[in-house]
Amino acid sequence: MREKDIQTLLQRRPFEPIRFVLSNGEKHEVRHPEMAMLSKSWIVLGTESKDDPGIAESTFFCSLLHIVKIEPIGKSKGAGNGRRSSQA
Repeated sequence: MREKDIQTLLQRRPFEPIRFVLSNGEKHEVRHPEMAMLSKSWIVLGTESKDDPGIAESTFFCSLLHIVKIEPIGKSKGAGNGRRSSQA
């Protein structure tokens, strides 16, 4: 994943929470842009504290090479009728 693509997502306003999917299948969510620090080849992701979502409880270092997908975190999982659409 290119750092410029990640930077664009982190700088979007209003910020939209995102999920990083890694090559080993791990997933890490970023709900606040302050929870991610980007460099040319690494990203540091903070795990939010349950007491204060703006403060990291722990951090995770990841090489950009291991990010295989970035997906938006849905705002509401309760939307819709609960049924999957049929495949054509």
